[in-house]
Amino acid sequence: MLFHKDTCHNLDLMKQKLAATKGSGLKFFNTQMGTLIDTLEAGGHGFSSYAANLYPELVQWVSINFDKDRATALKIQQVLAIAEHSINSEISRLGQIFRQPECRCRYRHHLPLHL
Repeated sequence: MLFHKDTCHNLDLMKQKLAATKGSGLKFFNTQMGTLIDTLEAGGHGFSSYAANLYPELVQWVSINFDKDRATALKIQQVLAIAEHSINSEISRLGQIFRQPECRCRYRHHLPLHL
């Protein structure tokens, strides 16, 4: 699979990229939780961010159900977007915790996240 992990955090640019690559087979993954549903609606394929390792089931639920239960998906996305900002300030410390062998074993069943 060939994919693009977009880190621009600019929804208009992401939509332009999606339009330009439509039908090419290139998969598009967003790294900003606050625009996940918008990029999925524009043809994106999922979410690729370190934050997804902390709550993969919620990210997966939003990615699968955004078009079936939009109101709930938007609420979850909003909470995760707020959490994402908190995680950004603590990521180096969280990385140290997740690199510990006992932590990797405990969370191993969550990864990889297939959408």
